[in-house]
Amino acid sequence: MNDRWIGTRNRLLEGQEAERQRIAQALHDGPLQDLHSLDFGLMMLARHLDGEAAKSEWVAMRTTLQSVSRHLRTLCQDLRPPALGPFGLSVVLHSYAENFQLLHPEIKVDLDLAQDDQQLPQPVRTVFYRIYQHALRNIAQHAEAQHVRITLRLTSGWVIMTIEDDGVGFDPSGIGLDWARQGRFGLFESLQLAAAVNGELEIDSAPNRGVRLRAVAPLPSQNGVSPGD
Repeated sequence: MNDRWIGTRNRLLEGQEAERQRIAQALHDGPLQDLHSLDFGLMMLARHLDGEAAKSEWVAMRTTLQSVSRHLRTLCQDLRPPALGPFGLSVVLHSYAENFQLLHPEIKVDLDLAQDDQQLPQPVRTVFYRIYQHALRNIAQHAEAQHVRITLRLTSGWVIMTIEDDGVGFDPSGIGLDWARQGRFGLFESLQLAAAVNGELEIDSAPNRGVRLRAVAPLPSQNGVSPGD
């Protein structure tokens, strides 16, 4: 991969992260603040309510409002670029898994993460974090899984991350744009992200057999074939 392509790739990734940051800030400063104002208004309205039916309706409205606010805050947090630089990839993956476990206690998450410290280039760290984020989000929304196992390895000039779940699985035969048409935007973007760092994303799944994702990318000094080839 020549220096010109590497520079273009890095600028594209930086642009994507900057756009995510802009959207997160806009959501925080706009709709999220509006929801806070509505919640405050509901609290003021409570003192003027009369009758059990009105109070019951008020409770239902405020519960819905708070749920929307929580989801919007989570979305803002997911969009913001992670603090990968000071901590390294493994620390951030562990932190995200802890938050995921709090939100989804029905899913057991096992981590086996090699300590990368700051060995990985920033674009690789960002890409692997986003692939990981997409995978866990898909598991929570679609997999009906009870157990997830994540490993991270640095070996012979390569970084390798695997994410396995015991959920319902799917037929991965349609790839690329077919996935986007089916609404699998996370997988589609993950494929593009892996390619952006000269890596690969392997997807092994079948109905009722869970999903295994394997993301592989070379470190700067590695120019050979991918591990396992």
